[in-house]
Amino acid sequence: MDYQLTDEQKMVLRSVEKLLETDYDFQSRYHRLQENRRFHPPIWQQFADLGLLALPLKTQYGGFSASVQDLAVVMAPMGQALVTEPFLYTSVGAWLFSHVANAQLQSEFCPPIAQGRCRVVVAIDPVGALHLMPSHQPLIAKKSRSGQWMLTGSCHMVYGADMATHVIVQAHSGRKTRWFLVPMKSLKRQVFTLIDDTGVARLQLEDVLCDKHMELSIDHSMVTCLTATMIGLLSAEAVGIMHLLNKKTKAYLQQREQFGQPLSQFQLLKHRLVEMYVQEELARSMSMTLTQTLSDMDALDMPSLQMLTHMTKMKLNDYAQYVGEQSVQLHGGMGVSDEMDVAHLFRRLTCIRHQMGDQAYHLARLTEIAKQGPQ
Repeated sequence: MDYQLTDEQKMVLRSVEKLLETDYDFQSRYHRLQENRRFHPPIWQQFADLGLLALPLKTQYGGFSASVQDLAVVMAPMGQALVTEPFLYTSVGAWLFSHVANAQLQSEFCPPIAQGRCRVVVAIDPVGALHLMPSHQPLIAKKSRSGQWMLTGSCHMVYGADMATHVIVQAHSGRKTRWFLVPMKSLKRQVFTLIDDTGVARLQLEDVLCDKHMELSIDHSMVTCLTATMIGLLSAEAVGIMHLLNKKTKAYLQQREQFGQPLSQFQLLKHRLVEMYVQEELARSMSMTLTQTLSDMDALDMPSLQMLTHMTKMKLNDYAQYVGEQSVQLHGGMGVSDEMDVAHLFRRLTCIRHQMGDQAYHLARLTEIAKQGPQ
């Protein structure tokens, strides 16, 4: 696919790359993680000052009405810098919020979101139901005597919820599914750290009251777009990481010598590097196809979008696995050393592969769609 960045996208990309190069280098990040500081307020404020947190918001509320394609441009350098702050998950939360929230909510929440004071994430992961803990209680919504909605239940593996101020949850109300914006201070959360140093949380809601105006209008088509958006941005981040791994692996093989010549001169390793670059380009094409499709929300064909989403994530997982594993192997023991950025990049790539569904999950969904036939 021959896709060229616009002048505005190039400007944003250069700004993000410059910021991360100067203020988010690997050693600084590594030392913060040693002190268990996964959220760095100064860098989050710089994201806000650059306008990155306002990208998905509508222009009438102080945002830039950025498309998913615009957000994907930012995700590549974010992935390469291994940003542990929940930029991806709050961007998806802000994107969904800007599409479904009423005018009152947008006027109230969009300014603090853009300023970095409010961080909204979404409790959605299609594979969560396959790996539920025995203590899992589906979220139930029922009307209280005061007319408010009362939410009871739990949500597992909510990405970015460890640093969020608000979460968008879905709850069952009879045969209907309702969505609500809930402040974190009104629920309990148990935080876990994944192998890539990002955080997730288990949320427990016990008779949490929610005003009527906090309900969001989300239908099945919007859930499909939400899933596609999350996978599209994850894939853009993965492609950025794959590009950096390929670059570092090539440089490493050019530096190391064996039998009087660089390792990069050995035919077998040349072929291995070429195949790694091929996998990266294939992943980039699928990622760009999905994000470009999502850029025109009014012209979306939902069945086609579903198939493209499942195919993108299924194949991306294959490509990411190959590039990640080959990069670690070609680096040898150094590839798994905690002091090497290659090991951290590999761990993040591994988590992306299992987030929002692995190969088996998306292959099963594609099989179901194929059995149903043309809609």
